[in-house]
Amino acid sequence: MLGKLMKYDMKYMARVLPWLYLGAIGFAAVLCFIVFFTPIEYLSSFEFLIEMGSTMVIQALVIITAVFLIMRIYRSMFSDEGYLTFTLPVKNRSVIDAKILSGAIWSFITIAVAVLVYIIPQISLSFRYGANYTSSDIIDVPDITASADLSDALRGLTIIGLLILNVVVIAFLIPSLYSFCAAVVHKAKRARAFASIGMFIGISYGVIMIITVAEIIVISSLLVYAIPYSAEIIIQGSDTIKEAIFWYWLLIPAVPLVLTVPLTLVSWLVSRHIVDKKLNML
Repeated sequence: MLGKLMKYDMKYMARVLPWLYLGAIGFAAVLCFIVFFTPIEYLSSFEFLIEMGSTMVIQALVIITAVFLIMRIYRSMFSDEGYLTFTLPVKNRSVIDAKILSGAIWSFITIAVAVLVYIIPQISLSFRYGANYTSSDIIDVPDITASADLSDALRGLTIIGLLILNVVVIAFLIPSLYSFCAAVVHKAKRARAFASIGMFIGISYGVIMIITVAEIIVISSLLVYAIPYSAEIIIQGSDTIKEAIFWYWLLIPAVPLVLTVPLTLVSWLVSRHIVDKKLNML
């Protein structure tokens, strides 16, 4: 029955989001067209516009996906439509599980498309400029990774695994957190939708701020430990500096998980408990 519930939710989102993805990828293709057909002497003038365009499309993808997830969860569970939803011959917790799982799938697809929208123009620029191309946003990445001691495959796989885990957790966090917010305020007599959205936005920005501050503290401490760490010194320098740079790239994806994993699990479990035991649609 969970599969059938997810099927309906997937179909609801499929009415809009795939077209959004095609539009975003089409926009990335237009940027590639601009890159390949702009005279090389003028191409540098368009780099900022390409970066800005990619960023704006990625933000639109994430926001629109989140809006549709919120609409689906609220309308089908906590609005008048919820009276019909909870008459289905399934447990209430299965209903919310279906919403979170289907929402996570669509969120994961959105993140994957967002990554493509960003890297496709960057790859085009690298081909156009040749081997000397370095993006202003990623200029430090090749230097540090090439200089750090990542010859051990296990270290490299650990970093990649943490990055992938972050994507998966974020995909589950969005629908789980909103389900929690909607479930917590569902007994409010007025403006339940606005209250749930406000709570969702507030917690989301709070999480972002905490993660940002934590990463600044952790990485700043690491840089103090690793100073000086210019590329020349890393290449010729001590194993201590190389080790510090490895931990730098390890901690960037590891720090957010300390907060996002517990928040996702707590949000999911609490929302299931409220919907299953304390739901009151009156």
